Amino acid sequence: MDTLKNKMIAAILCCTVLAAVLVGLVSLYTTNNILQEKADAELQLHCLNTAQQMDETLDNISRATEIIYDWEKDRGQDRSFFANPDNVQKNIQRMHDVIMTQAVHTPGCLAAYMRYNPKYTAQGVFVVRGRDGVFQDNELTDIESYDASDTEHVGWYYAALQAGHAIWLKPYYNKNIDTYMVSYVIPIYEYGEPVGVVGMDIDFAYIESMIRNISLYSTGYAFLMDGNEVIVHRDVPIYTQLKDFSTKGTLELRQVMEAAGISKNLVGTYSYDGVLKKFASTKLHNDMEFFLCVPQAEIYADARLLMLKLAATILATIAVVTFLANLLMNWLLRRMNRDVLTNLPNRGRFLRLFASLQLKDTDYVMFLLDIDKFKSVNDLFGHSSGDHALCQIADDLRAAAGSEWVCRWGGDEFIGILPKEGAGRRLEQLRQAVEKRAAADYGRITISIGVCPIHKDWSFEQMFECVDAALYQAKQAGRNQIAGVRE
Repeated sequence: MDTLKNKMIAAILCCTVLAAVLVGLVSLYTTNNILQEKADAELQLHCLNTAQQMDETLDNISRATEIIYDWEKDRGQDRSFFANPDNVQKNIQRMHDVIMTQAVHTPGCLAAYMRYNPKYTAQGVFVVRGRDGVFQDNELTDIESYDASDTEHVGWYYAALQAGHAIWLKPYYNKNIDTYMVSYVIPIYEYGEPVGVVGMDIDFAYIESMIRNISLYSTGYAFLMDGNEVIVHRDVPIYTQLKDFSTKGTLELRQVMEAAGISKNLVGTYSYDGVLKKFASTKLHNDMEFFLCVPQAEIYADARLLMLKLAATILATIAVVTFLANLLMNWLLRRMNRDVLTNLPNRGRFLRLFASLQLKDTDYVMFLLDIDKFKSVNDLFGHSSGDHALCQIADDLRAAAGSEWVCRWGGDEFIGILPKEGAGRRLEQLRQAVEKRAAADYGRITISIGVCPIHKDWSFEQMFECVDAALYQAKQAGRNQIAGVRE
Protein backbone atom coordinates (compact mmCIF):
# COMPACT_ATOMS: atom_id res chain seq x y z
CA MET A 1 0.00 0.00 0.00
CA ASP A 2 2.81 2.38 0.94
CA THR A 3 4.66 1.55 -2.26
CA LEU A 4 1.54 2.39 -4.23
CA LYS A 5 1.26 5.72 -2.40
CA ASN A 6 4.89 6.51 -3.18
CA LYS A 7 4.35 5.70 -6.83
CA MET A 8 1.23 7.86 -6.96
CA ILE A 9 3.02 10.82 -5.40
CA ALA A 10 5.97 10.42 -7.73
CA ALA A 11 3.61 10.16 -10.72
CA ILE A 12 1.71 13.30 -9.69
CA LEU A 13 4.91 15.28 -9.24
CA CYS A 14 6.34 14.00 -12.52
CA CYS A 15 3.12 15.02 -14.26
CA THR A 16 3.38 18.45 -12.66
CA VAL A 17 6.93 18.93 -13.94
CA LEU A 18 5.99 17.51 -17.34
CA ALA A 19 3.02 19.85 -17.52
CA ALA A 20 5.30 22.78 -16.71
CA VAL A 21 7.69 21.68 -19.48
CA LEU A 22 4.86 21.26 -22.00
CA VAL A 23 3.33 24.60 -21.08
CA GLY A 24 6.75 26.18 -21.46
CA LEU A 25 7.32 24.61 -24.87
CA VAL A 26 3.84 25.56 -26.08
CA SER A 27 4.38 29.08 -24.75
CA LEU A 28 7.70 29.32 -26.56
CA TYR A 29 6.21 28.00 -29.80
CA THR A 30 3.15 30.25 -29.61
CA THR A 31 5.15 33.31 -28.59
CA ASN A 32 7.69 32.69 -31.35
CA ASN A 33 4.93 32.48 -33.95
CA ILE A 34 3.26 35.62 -32.62
CA LEU A 35 6.53 37.56 -32.59
CA GLN A 36 7.42 36.42 -36.10
CA GLU A 37 3.96 37.31 -37.37
CA LYS A 38 4.32 40.68 -35.69
CA ALA A 39 7.74 41.22 -37.31
CA ASP A 40 6.30 40.22 -40.71
CA ALA A 41 3.37 42.56 -40.21
CA GLU A 42 5.73 45.39 -39.25
CA LEU A 43 7.79 44.77 -42.40
CA GLN A 44 4.70 44.85 -44.57
CA LEU A 45 3.42 47.94 -42.75
CA HIS A 46 6.75 49.66 -43.34
CA CYS A 47 6.50 48.70 -47.01
CA LEU A 48 2.95 50.04 -47.27
CA ASN A 49 3.79 53.26 -45.39
CA THR A 50 6.79 53.95 -47.62
CA ALA A 51 4.74 53.14 -50.71
CA GLN A 52 2.05 55.48 -49.43
CA GLN A 53 4.58 58.32 -49.32
CA MET A 54 5.52 57.68 -52.93
CA ASP A 55 1.87 57.31 -53.86
CA GLU A 56 1.18 60.68 -52.28
CA THR A 57 3.75 62.22 -54.62
CA LEU A 58 2.22 60.40 -57.58
CA ASP A 59 -1.29 61.41 -56.51
CA ASN A 60 -0.24 65.03 -56.11
CA ILE A 61 1.09 64.99 -59.66
CA SER A 62 -2.01 63.28 -61.09
CA ARG A 63 -4.41 65.60 -59.23
CA ALA A 64 -2.53 68.71 -60.33
CA THR A 65 -2.52 67.48 -63.92
CA GLU A 66 -6.25 66.79 -63.77
CA ILE A 67 -6.82 70.31 -62.45
CA ILE A 68 -4.90 71.70 -65.42
CA TYR A 69 -6.98 69.48 -67.70
CA ASP A 70 -10.24 70.70 -66.15
CA TRP A 71 -9.20 74.33 -66.59
CA GLU A 72 -8.37 73.74 -70.20
CA LYS A 73 -11.72 72.08 -70.82
CA ASP A 74 -13.46 75.05 -69.17
CA ARG A 75 -12.81 77.13 -72.28
CA GLY A 76 -15.57 75.10 -73.88
CA GLN A 77 -15.63 73.13 -77.09
CA ASP A 78 -15.83 75.38 -80.07
CA ARG A 79 -14.88 74.16 -83.54
CA SER A 80 -13.84 77.71 -84.38
CA PHE A 81 -11.57 78.12 -81.35
CA PHE A 82 -8.30 77.45 -83.13
CA ALA A 83 -9.40 79.58 -86.10
CA ASN A 84 -9.19 82.70 -83.93
CA PRO A 85 -5.56 83.44 -82.90
CA ASP A 86 -6.75 85.94 -80.27
CA ASN A 87 -8.82 83.29 -78.52
CA VAL A 88 -5.91 80.89 -78.56
CA GLN A 89 -3.54 83.50 -77.18
CA LYS A 90 -5.93 84.49 -74.39
CA ASN A 91 -6.39 80.88 -73.40
CA ILE A 92 -2.65 80.26 -73.50
CA GLN A 93 -2.13 83.15 -71.05
CA ARG A 94 -4.91 81.88 -68.82
CA MET A 95 -3.51 78.35 -68.80
CA HIS A 96 0.00 79.62 -68.19
CA ASP A 97 -1.13 81.07 -64.85
CA VAL A 98 -2.96 77.85 -63.97
CA ILE A 99 -0.03 75.62 -64.92
CA MET A 100 2.51 77.79 -63.09
CA THR A 101 0.36 77.78 -59.94
CA GLN A 102 -0.03 74.00 -59.99
CA ALA A 103 3.65 73.44 -60.68
CA VAL A 104 4.78 75.66 -57.82
CA HIS A 105 2.41 74.04 -55.30
CA THR A 106 2.92 70.39 -56.26
CA PRO A 107 5.76 68.64 -54.37
CA GLY A 108 8.03 66.64 -56.67
CA CYS A 109 6.98 68.48 -59.82
CA LEU A 110 9.80 69.01 -62.30
CA ALA A 111 7.82 70.35 -65.26
CA ALA A 112 4.23 71.06 -66.28
CA TYR A 113 2.84 71.71 -69.72
CA MET A 114 -0.03 72.02 -72.11
CA ARG A 115 0.56 71.50 -75.82
CA TYR A 116 -1.91 71.69 -78.61
CA ASN A 117 -1.94 69.52 -81.66
CA PRO A 118 0.48 71.14 -84.18
CA LYS A 119 -2.27 70.56 -86.73
CA TYR A 120 -4.15 73.44 -85.08
CA THR A 121 -1.42 75.56 -83.46
CA ALA A 122 2.18 75.31 -82.36
CA GLN A 123 1.47 77.28 -79.20
CA GLY A 124 1.41 75.91 -75.67
CA VAL A 125 2.80 76.25 -72.15
CA PHE A 126 5.96 74.59 -70.84
CA VAL A 127 7.35 75.51 -67.38
CA VAL A 128 10.40 73.82 -65.85
CA ARG A 129 11.94 74.03 -62.39
CA GLY A 130 15.44 75.42 -62.54
CA ARG A 131 18.41 74.49 -60.40
CA ASP A 132 17.41 77.25 -58.01
CA GLY A 133 13.99 75.65 -57.56
CA VAL A 134 12.16 78.45 -59.40
CA PHE A 135 9.84 77.54 -62.26
CA GLN A 136 10.51 79.31 -65.54
CA ASP A 137 9.11 79.16 -69.03
CA ASN A 138 11.00 76.84 -71.29
CA GLU A 139 11.29 76.71 -75.06
CA LEU A 140 8.51 74.66 -76.60
CA THR A 141 9.45 71.41 -78.29
CA ASP A 142 8.85 71.35 -82.01
CA ILE A 143 6.63 68.27 -81.98
CA GLU A 144 6.53 67.92 -85.76
CA SER A 145 10.30 67.72 -85.92
CA TYR A 146 10.30 64.31 -84.26
CA ASP A 147 8.86 60.94 -85.10
CA ALA A 148 6.10 59.60 -82.88
CA SER A 149 8.43 56.76 -81.78
CA ASP A 150 11.00 59.22 -80.42
CA THR A 151 10.21 58.69 -76.77
CA GLU A 152 13.11 60.80 -75.54
CA HIS A 153 11.71 63.93 -77.18
CA VAL A 154 7.97 63.55 -77.77
CA GLY A 155 6.96 60.32 -75.99
CA TRP A 156 4.99 62.40 -73.49
CA TYR A 157 2.81 63.68 -76.33
CA TYR A 158 2.18 60.69 -78.56
CA ALA A 159 1.86 58.09 -75.78
CA ALA A 160 -1.13 59.92 -74.32
CA LEU A 161 -2.85 60.31 -77.68
CA GLN A 162 -2.26 56.65 -78.53
CA ALA A 163 -3.65 55.52 -75.20
CA GLY A 164 -6.70 57.75 -75.47
CA HIS A 165 -6.78 58.26 -71.68
CA ALA A 166 -4.64 59.47 -68.79
CA ILE A 167 -1.51 57.37 -68.33
CA TRP A 168 1.70 57.15 -66.33
CA LEU A 169 4.78 56.87 -68.48
CA LYS A 170 7.65 54.65 -67.51
CA PRO A 171 10.74 56.48 -66.28
CA TYR A 172 12.60 57.78 -69.33
CA TYR A 173 15.33 60.19 -70.33
CA ASN A 174 13.91 63.46 -71.71
CA LYS A 175 16.43 65.11 -73.99
CA ASN A 176 14.45 68.32 -74.08
CA ILE A 177 15.47 69.14 -70.51
CA ASP A 178 18.31 66.58 -70.12
CA THR A 179 16.67 64.74 -67.18
CA TYR A 180 15.33 61.31 -66.27
CA MET A 181 11.67 61.65 -65.35
CA VAL A 182 8.31 60.03 -64.81
CA SER A 183 5.35 61.68 -66.53
CA TYR A 184 1.60 61.76 -66.05
CA VAL A 185 -0.20 62.88 -69.21
CA ILE A 186 -3.83 63.36 -70.23
CA PRO A 187 -4.96 63.68 -73.84
CA ILE A 188 -7.42 66.42 -74.82
CA TYR A 189 -10.13 65.37 -77.24
CA GLU A 190 -12.84 67.46 -78.81
CA TYR A 191 -15.51 65.99 -81.04
CA GLY A 192 -13.49 62.75 -81.07
CA GLU A 193 -10.40 64.48 -82.40
CA PRO A 194 -7.09 64.85 -80.45
CA VAL A 195 -6.44 68.54 -79.88
CA GLY A 196 -3.62 68.41 -77.39
CA VAL A 197 -2.06 67.06 -74.20
CA VAL A 198 -1.61 68.30 -70.62
CA GLY A 199 0.97 66.74 -68.35
CA MET A 200 3.31 66.98 -65.41
CA ASP A 201 6.74 65.43 -64.87
CA ILE A 202 8.44 64.12 -61.75
CA ASP A 203 12.19 64.26 -61.56
CA PHE A 204 13.18 60.59 -61.47
CA ALA A 205 15.98 61.50 -59.06
CA TYR A 206 13.25 62.55 -56.60
CA ILE A 207 11.77 59.04 -56.60
CA GLU A 208 15.17 57.39 -56.72
CA SER A 209 16.39 59.30 -53.67
CA MET A 210 13.26 58.28 -51.73
CA ILE A 211 14.04 54.62 -52.39
CA ARG A 212 17.81 54.73 -51.96
CA ASN A 213 17.54 56.66 -48.69
CA ILE A 214 15.38 53.98 -47.09
CA SER A 215 17.23 52.57 -44.11
CA LEU A 216 15.71 49.37 -42.80
CA TYR A 217 17.28 47.50 -39.88
CA SER A 218 21.02 47.09 -40.52
CA THR A 219 21.27 45.99 -44.17
CA GLY A 220 17.71 46.16 -45.51
CA TYR A 221 17.10 47.93 -48.80
CA ALA A 222 14.31 48.83 -51.23
CA PHE A 223 13.91 48.62 -54.98
CA LEU A 224 11.34 49.47 -57.63
CA MET A 225 10.13 47.36 -60.56
CA ASP A 226 7.93 48.10 -63.55
CA GLY A 227 6.69 44.83 -64.96
CA ASN A 228 9.76 42.98 -66.15
CA GLU A 229 12.12 45.90 -65.77
CA VAL A 230 14.20 47.23 -62.89
CA ILE A 231 13.52 50.91 -62.20
CA VAL A 232 15.56 51.50 -59.03
CA HIS A 233 17.90 48.99 -57.41
CA ARG A 234 21.16 49.43 -55.52
CA ASP A 235 23.03 46.84 -57.60
CA VAL A 236 21.18 46.85 -60.91
CA PRO A 237 21.17 49.45 -63.71
CA ILE A 238 17.86 51.01 -64.69
CA TYR A 239 15.81 49.04 -67.22
CA THR A 240 17.58 45.75 -66.55
CA GLN A 241 15.25 43.08 -67.92
CA LEU A 242 14.01 40.01 -66.05
CA LYS A 243 15.67 37.87 -68.69
CA ASP A 244 19.01 39.35 -67.64
CA PHE A 245 18.58 38.44 -63.96
CA SER A 246 21.09 35.63 -64.28
CA THR A 247 23.93 38.07 -64.70
CA LYS A 248 26.29 39.06 -61.94
CA GLY A 249 24.71 41.42 -59.45
CA THR A 250 21.16 40.37 -60.27
CA LEU A 251 20.97 36.88 -58.79
CA GLU A 252 19.44 38.06 -55.54
CA LEU A 253 16.86 40.08 -57.46
CA ARG A 254 15.93 36.92 -59.35
CA GLN A 255 15.39 35.11 -56.03
CA VAL A 256 13.12 37.89 -54.80
CA MET A 257 11.07 37.99 -57.97
CA GLU A 258 10.70 34.23 -58.10
CA ALA A 259 9.54 34.25 -54.47
CA ALA A 260 7.14 37.11 -55.11
CA GLY A 261 5.60 35.55 -58.19
CA ILE A 262 2.52 37.39 -59.24
CA SER A 263 1.25 38.09 -55.70
CA LYS A 264 0.96 41.62 -54.41
CA ASN A 265 0.75 43.17 -50.95
CA LEU A 266 2.50 40.27 -49.32
CA VAL A 267 5.42 39.19 -47.17
CA GLY A 268 7.57 36.32 -48.38
CA THR A 269 10.84 34.52 -47.78
CA TYR A 270 13.75 33.77 -50.08
CA SER A 271 17.30 32.54 -49.72
CA TYR A 272 20.36 34.15 -51.24
CA ASP A 273 23.95 33.09 -50.71
CA GLY A 274 22.91 30.92 -47.77
CA VAL A 275 21.11 33.76 -45.98
CA LEU A 276 17.36 33.67 -45.38
CA LYS A 277 15.72 36.98 -46.18
CA LYS A 278 12.24 38.46 -45.99
CA PHE A 279 10.61 40.73 -48.49
CA ALA A 280 7.45 42.78 -48.62
CA SER A 281 5.93 44.16 -51.79
CA THR A 282 3.09 46.35 -52.90
CA LYS A 283 1.88 48.02 -56.09
CA LEU A 284 2.10 51.79 -56.50
CA HIS A 285 -0.63 53.89 -58.07
CA ASN A 286 1.35 54.09 -61.31
CA ASP A 287 1.43 50.27 -61.45
CA MET A 288 5.10 50.02 -60.50
CA GLU A 289 5.97 47.49 -57.79
CA PHE A 290 7.80 48.50 -54.63
CA PHE A 291 9.86 45.96 -52.64
CA LEU A 292 11.60 45.89 -49.28
CA CYS A 293 14.23 43.20 -48.55
CA VAL A 294 15.77 42.46 -45.15
CA PRO A 295 17.77 39.52 -43.74
CA GLN A 296 15.42 37.45 -41.61
CA ALA A 297 17.88 37.44 -38.72
CA GLU A 298 17.64 41.23 -38.51
CA ILE A 299 13.85 41.25 -38.57
CA TYR A 300 13.60 38.58 -35.91
CA ALA A 301 16.49 39.85 -33.78
CA ASP A 302 14.25 41.48 -31.16
CA ALA A 303 11.92 38.48 -31.27
CA ARG A 304 14.85 36.09 -30.72
CA LEU A 305 16.17 38.18 -27.83
CA LEU A 306 12.74 38.15 -26.23
CA MET A 307 12.47 34.42 -26.90
CA LEU A 308 15.82 33.81 -25.21
CA LYS A 309 14.65 35.77 -22.19
CA LEU A 310 11.35 33.89 -22.19
CA ALA A 311 13.14 30.55 -22.57
CA ALA A 312 15.46 31.42 -19.70
CA THR A 313 12.46 32.39 -17.58
CA ILE A 314 10.63 29.17 -18.46
CA LEU A 315 13.72 27.05 -17.74
CA ALA A 316 14.21 28.83 -14.43
CA THR A 317 10.53 28.28 -13.63
CA ILE A 318 10.78 24.60 -14.54
CA ALA A 319 13.91 24.29 -12.41
CA VAL A 320 12.16 25.93 -9.46
CA VAL A 321 9.06 23.78 -9.97
CA THR A 322 11.23 20.66 -10.18
CA PHE A 323 13.13 21.67 -7.05
CA LEU A 324 9.95 22.45 -5.13
CA ALA A 325 8.31 19.29 -6.41
CA ASN A 326 11.29 17.27 -5.23
CA LEU A 327 11.14 18.94 -1.84
CA LEU A 328 7.41 18.29 -1.68
CA MET A 329 7.84 14.66 -2.67
CA ASN A 330 10.55 14.14 -0.08
CA TRP A 331 8.41 15.85 2.54
CA LEU A 332 5.38 13.75 1.65
CA LEU A 333 7.44 10.59 1.69
CA ARG A 334 8.83 11.52 5.07
CA ARG A 335 5.33 12.23 6.29
CA MET A 336 4.20 8.89 4.96
CA ASN A 337 7.13 7.09 6.58
CA ARG A 338 7.25 9.02 9.84
CA ASP A 339 5.22 9.19 12.99
CA VAL A 340 3.88 12.72 13.27
CA LEU A 341 4.44 13.03 17.04
CA THR A 342 7.84 11.42 17.59
CA ASN A 343 9.29 11.72 14.04
CA LEU A 344 10.32 8.08 14.28
CA PRO A 345 9.69 5.75 11.35
CA ASN A 346 6.09 4.55 11.35
CA ARG A 347 4.77 1.03 11.12
CA GLY A 348 4.82 0.93 7.32
CA ARG A 349 8.44 2.08 7.19
CA PHE A 350 9.48 -0.54 9.73
CA LEU A 351 7.73 -3.33 7.84
CA ARG A 352 9.59 -2.34 4.64
CA LEU A 353 12.85 -2.28 6.61
CA PHE A 354 12.24 -5.74 7.97
CA ALA A 355 11.33 -7.06 4.53
CA SER A 356 14.59 -5.73 3.11
CA LEU A 357 16.87 -7.36 5.71
CA GLN A 358 19.23 -10.08 4.55
CA LEU A 359 20.20 -11.67 7.87
CA LYS A 360 21.68 -14.73 9.41
CA ASP A 361 19.83 -16.29 12.29
CA THR A 362 22.19 -14.88 14.84
CA ASP A 363 22.68 -11.39 13.46
CA TYR A 364 19.89 -9.35 15.01
CA VAL A 365 17.13 -9.31 17.58
CA MET A 366 13.75 -7.61 17.52
CA PHE A 367 12.39 -5.82 20.56
CA LEU A 368 8.98 -4.48 21.51
CA LEU A 369 8.80 -1.72 24.16
CA ASP A 370 5.78 -0.57 26.14
CA ILE A 371 5.42 2.22 28.70
CA ASP A 372 4.13 0.82 31.95
CA LYS A 373 0.71 2.03 33.00
CA PHE A 374 0.79 4.78 30.41
CA LYS A 375 -2.93 5.40 30.73
CA SER A 376 -2.38 6.71 34.25
CA VAL A 377 0.14 9.25 32.91
CA ASN A 378 -2.51 10.64 30.55
CA ASP A 379 -5.16 10.54 33.25
CA LEU A 380 -3.05 12.24 35.93
CA PHE A 381 -0.98 14.72 33.88
CA GLY A 382 -2.95 15.14 30.67
CA HIS A 383 -2.38 14.01 27.11
CA SER A 384 0.15 16.75 26.38
CA SER A 385 2.35 15.38 29.16
CA GLY A 386 1.79 11.88 27.81
CA ASP A 387 2.93 13.12 24.39
CA HIS A 388 6.03 14.56 25.99
CA ALA A 389 6.80 11.23 27.61
CA LEU A 390 6.44 9.47 24.24
CA CYS A 391 8.81 11.96 22.59
CA GLN A 392 11.33 11.45 25.38
CA ILE A 393 11.23 7.67 24.97
CA ALA A 394 11.66 8.19 21.20
CA ASP A 395 14.80 10.25 21.80
CA ASP A 396 16.17 7.54 24.09
CA LEU A 397 15.48 4.90 21.44
CA ARG A 398 17.30 6.93 18.78
CA ALA A 399 20.32 7.06 21.03
CA ALA A 400 20.16 3.34 21.76
CA ALA A 401 19.33 1.89 18.33
CA GLY A 402 19.54 4.62 15.67
CA SER A 403 16.73 6.61 14.07
CA GLU A 404 15.99 4.16 11.23
CA TRP A 405 15.99 0.94 13.29
CA VAL A 406 13.17 1.79 15.65
CA CYS A 407 9.61 2.94 15.10
CA ARG A 408 6.52 3.91 17.00
CA TRP A 409 4.30 0.87 16.55
CA GLY A 410 1.21 2.54 17.97
CA GLY A 411 -0.01 4.17 21.17
CA ASP A 412 2.77 3.75 23.75
CA GLU A 413 4.44 0.83 21.94
CA PHE A 414 7.77 1.04 20.14
CA ILE A 415 9.45 -1.68 18.09
CA GLY A 416 13.01 -1.95 16.89
CA ILE A 417 15.93 -4.05 15.67
CA LEU A 418 19.38 -4.29 17.27
CA PRO A 419 22.50 -6.33 16.56
CA LYS A 420 22.20 -9.45 18.73
CA GLU A 421 25.59 -8.87 20.24
CA GLY A 422 25.23 -6.36 23.08
CA ALA A 423 21.50 -5.92 22.56
CA GLY A 424 20.59 -6.91 26.14
CA ARG A 425 23.11 -4.48 27.61
CA ARG A 426 21.93 -1.57 25.48
CA LEU A 427 18.27 -2.23 26.25
CA GLU A 428 19.04 -2.49 29.97
CA GLN A 429 20.82 0.85 29.85
CA LEU A 430 17.74 2.25 28.13
CA ARG A 431 15.41 0.82 30.81
CA GLN A 432 17.54 2.21 33.59
CA ALA A 433 17.80 5.64 32.02
CA VAL A 434 14.01 5.87 31.74
CA GLU A 435 13.51 4.63 35.29
CA LYS A 436 15.92 7.19 36.78
CA ARG A 437 14.49 10.16 34.86
CA ALA A 438 11.74 12.13 36.50
CA ALA A 439 10.06 14.83 34.46
CA ALA A 440 8.18 17.72 35.98
CA ASP A 441 5.19 17.35 33.71
CA TYR A 442 4.73 13.57 33.76
CA GLY A 443 6.64 12.34 36.84
CA ARG A 444 8.53 9.01 36.88
CA ILE A 445 7.77 6.30 34.33
CA THR A 446 9.12 2.84 33.53
CA ILE A 447 9.16 0.61 30.50
CA SER A 448 8.88 -3.09 29.79
CA ILE A 449 10.71 -4.74 26.89
CA GLY A 450 10.30 -8.04 25.09
CA VAL A 451 13.18 -9.39 22.98
CA CYS A 452 13.31 -12.19 20.38
CA PRO A 453 16.06 -13.28 17.95
CA ILE A 454 15.30 -12.77 14.27
CA HIS A 455 15.04 -15.99 12.23
CA LYS A 456 15.62 -15.57 8.54
CA ASP A 457 12.89 -18.07 7.68
CA TRP A 458 10.28 -16.44 9.89
CA SER A 459 7.64 -14.07 8.63
CA PHE A 460 7.10 -10.76 10.34
CA GLU A 461 3.91 -12.07 11.88
CA GLN A 462 5.85 -14.94 13.47
CA MET A 463 8.49 -12.54 14.73
CA PHE A 464 5.90 -10.18 16.18
CA GLU A 465 4.12 -13.02 17.99
CA CYS A 466 7.45 -13.97 19.54
CA VAL A 467 8.42 -10.47 20.66
CA ASP A 468 4.88 -9.68 21.84
CA ALA A 469 4.89 -12.84 23.96
CA ALA A 470 8.22 -11.80 25.50
CA LEU A 471 6.78 -8.33 26.31
CA TYR A 472 3.78 -10.03 27.95
CA GLN A 473 6.18 -12.04 30.09
CA ALA A 474 7.91 -8.84 31.22
CA LYS A 475 4.55 -7.31 32.12
CA GLN A 476 3.46 -10.45 34.00
CA ALA A 477 6.73 -10.57 35.90
CA GLY A 478 6.08 -7.15 37.38
CA ARG A 479 6.91 -4.65 34.63
CA ASN A 480 10.01 -2.43 34.41
CA GLN A 481 12.14 -5.26 33.05
CA ILE A 482 13.32 -7.10 29.97
CA ALA A 483 12.11 -10.55 28.96
CA GLY A 484 13.46 -12.80 26.23
CA VAL A 485 16.96 -12.90 24.79
CA ARG A 486 19.51 -11.07 26.92
CA GLU A 487 23.12 -10.72 25.85
